[in-house]
Amino acid sequence: GSFTGGPNGSIRYELEWSENRGLSRPLRVAERIYGNVEGYISLADTIALAGAAAVEGAGGPKISIKLGRTDATEADPKKRRKLLQMDTDRSLVDTTLPS
Repeated sequence: GSFTGGPNGSIRYELEWSENRGLSRPLRVAERIYGNVEGYISLADTIALAGAAAVEGAGGPKISIKLGRTDATEADPKKRRKLLQMDTDRSLVDTTLPS
């Protein structure tokens, strides 16, 4: 298993989940990058590196990424760690993102 934390590449099996709407296009970009590095690093590592590069590219901090994630072969179990419920004047939040 992966001991680095973060993405495991299961997103490719979870695009139909409502909390993942809008991620098809970014995943396609990560998969194109992965096509050039497959065999050297996992898709999960590619996603982690792309996320860190996006944060830095947007003016955020440099994020060090430890490599070594393994790719999932199916969707992660869809379960909530804890129910989050918070009202604001703009929205009602009543779900959490999968881990």
